[in-house]
Amino acid sequence: MKEPLPPPADSGETESDIRAVTELDSAWNQAYIRGERDSLRDILSADFIAVAPSGEEVPRSRLLQPPKEAATQVRFSEFALRCWGPTATTRGRILVETASKVIDQRYMRVYSKRQGRWSAVSVQVVPVPGRGAAEPPPPAPSQQG
Repeated sequence: MKEPLPPPADSGETESDIRAVTELDSAWNQAYIRGERDSLRDILSADFIAVAPSGEEVPRSRLLQPPKEAATQVRFSEFALRCWGPTATTRGRILVETASKVIDQRYMRVYSKRQGRWSAVSVQVVPVPGRGAAEPPPPAPSQQG
């Protein structure tokens, strides 16, 4: 994971805010990697809304449900973080492989510090150009005999 960029001089963020958001973002990633959607209850605010690549709004309740098809592999990369007082964003890339497809996307997550506690309030996900939102996984190598 890349280290967060240094904050702009007027951002108002503190080292503890950067650490808290980084840890929360990492916990979100780990929940996806382990397939533990229930772990997201402590990360996502009650009013959380996601925006899917299709533009559809996805409420917290749907994001907490198990996916229709389990991931066989999940990888995160390209981490970046910015804070502006009680608001922070993280950006990154997620590659999800299932038995039938590969999903390569970039995301931007929005966090808010409310009553002294950080939580995720929104995420927007977009497909990586050239890979599309979902495509079949590469074929397994064939054995020639």
